[in-house]
Amino acid sequence: MEGAKSTEKNWARKCIVCDVNFSYKHAYILHLLGKRHQKNVRKRDRSQVNTVRNRTVCFSGRRDKITLEKIVEYFLEYGINNIVQQGNTVFIEFDSVEAAKIVLQKRNYKIRTTALRVFPMKHTNEDEATKVPISPSLKNCMSQGVTGSELDKYISFLIKEIELKPRELEARESLRRGIVNYLSPYFPKVVGHIFGSAANNLGFTGCDVDIYLDLGVYPWIECENKAAAQAEASDLTWFLAKRIRQSGHAIKVEPVPRARVPIVKFQDRASRIMVDLSFRHGMPVYNTQLIYQYTQTHPLVRPYLMVIRYWAKVQDVAGGGKPSILITNYALTMMMLFHLMHRDDPIVPSLAALRYNRATYTPVFIGPWDSIEVTPDMISDGCQGSSQLKEEDEVITLDDSDVSQDIEETSQDVEILAGSQETVDISQNCSNKKQEELESFGKRTDENKNQPFSSAVFENWAIHC
Repeated sequence: MEGAKSTEKNWARKCIVCDVNFSYKHAYILHLLGKRHQKNVRKRDRSQVNTVRNRTVCFSGRRDKITLEKIVEYFLEYGINNIVQQGNTVFIEFDSVEAAKIVLQKRNYKIRTTALRVFPMKHTNEDEATKVPISPSLKNCMSQGVTGSELDKYISFLIKEIELKPRELEARESLRRGIVNYLSPYFPKVVGHIFGSAANNLGFTGCDVDIYLDLGVYPWIECENKAAAQAEASDLTWFLAKRIRQSGHAIKVEPVPRARVPIVKFQDRASRIMVDLSFRHGMPVYNTQLIYQYTQTHPLVRPYLMVIRYWAKVQDVAGGGKPSILITNYALTMMMLFHLMHRDDPIVPSLAALRYNRATYTPVFIGPWDSIEVTPDMISDGCQGSSQLKEEDEVITLDDSDVSQDIEETSQDVEILAGSQETVDISQNCSNKKQEELESFGKRTDENKNQPFSSAVFENWAIHC
């Protein structure tokens, strides 16, 4: 940014990143926060990342009463190059290292009634942090050409090195139990579920753990509008963050109440495992169970998914959506499974085939979302095999829209696979029972709450194939 002038009347500044001149302060602030500027920032040379970190300052604090625009306006006189928000932390990249040092001379700032803590951005080796470590011997072998007969052996060696080890799985399970036990005095019905890479049989060593907490209370369900529901979820996020911070077992506690799915991020002090704690709804748990069962259906599925996910991570193609230009691991996995479903000789069954092959199944209510109503036409020809579906749809045109639609609909279709959770019967008076069903959401019985995900659907598919 160049040419800042002291008076508002003659105010002028240039965005070097986008090569655009501005003569109004408000327009310049909106530009910094806009999609065009953020897109151009992501295109910058990544070799300059350390230089960017040197002039970036972090601001943390509860910002319920102040907007991001006001923060930018407050520090604009120092010269701002970029601004990024992650939860309640704001990262401001200044024009120069000198400007960042001046801002860091004060550890606390107060903008109106909001207090912000200031600290420098930590320096990490991003290249090493984003890669899963492998032994030098295997790394040397992978850098050389191999024959087809050796490929399977090296893939097996690679997976054994990068997969989650039993002790790591136990550490994450122990962490889940500890969180549930600690929160049980506040939420007597609380139950925790691990989901994501740490539970779907595709996790890498050292990966974070995602935990869904069914707290047994759902104050947002009875809210009259979306804003009120978000406020209830936000309050609960702050409450959980406060209790976790007070436990003394967590560090780097960061509530993210305004996200689409509010979470609490922290690091376990003993194991150093990073944790993302969510509570809004259990859909990700069902998605995780679906992927886990897919990895069990054929011996080629897990190696295929693991190798492609590892390649995508090393090449910065995927990685949990950070930065936002990356595809998420879940979306990448579902696209790979989609490919396996639509081969000439399908390796895994499609969700349509699972529904088609089951004589009876009961949809599962997850919060306010109810699945497709089971009709007589849907189950009259059950258990016919996925091959019949193939005959009815001989020509499959696969394009980007198909893939996107399949991924989008997965969250809705996957509810039919929930064999271990309490289900709700669909009847003609379903609409009259909606309130009762919402109130019963989250209730569990002792005999089924800890059972593994049922694989009966997949076994049934295999029999008919």
